Amino acid sequence: RCDAEILAPAVQRAVGSSALACGQGPAAVRYTQNYLTTHATDADAWLDLSRAQFLCGRNEQALGAAEQVLSHSPQSAPAQLLRAHCLFRLGQDELAAHAYADALACGADQNQIQPFLDLLVMRPGNSLQPQAASSANEATLSDQD
Repeated sequence: RCDAEILAPAVQRAVGSSALACGQGPAAVRYTQNYLTTHATDADAWLDLSRAQFLCGRNEQALGAAEQVLSHSPQSAPAQLLRAHCLFRLGQDELAAHAYADALACGADQNQIQPFLDLLVMRPGNSLQPQAASSANEATLSDQD
């Protein structure tokens, strides 16, 4: 096992990406966080950190990292989609619905998003109406034309 803090940043980045690809969330978080201490504006690394945190079930941390990506690349469809998934997991249904619409507007795949919109509408106690989710979806699609 290597100590993440003594590795060169490029190696930290590579090991973090590899760990993420292998589904090793905690290792991906450790190496990617260490890399980001010296490369704080690397939006791709922030996206990997968000994915790793999400993989670990750390939804608030994943959301924070996704928002960091969006501060550098506001039109990042993967970051918008990950942000929406985090909000979905955190039970913030209305914000999640808006975030899914934002992801669609940035080019995310409708087929990836629709099941989550359907689940949001069916969740007990939410304030979303089927028509509202559908109209938000249609409005976003018409904005892309």
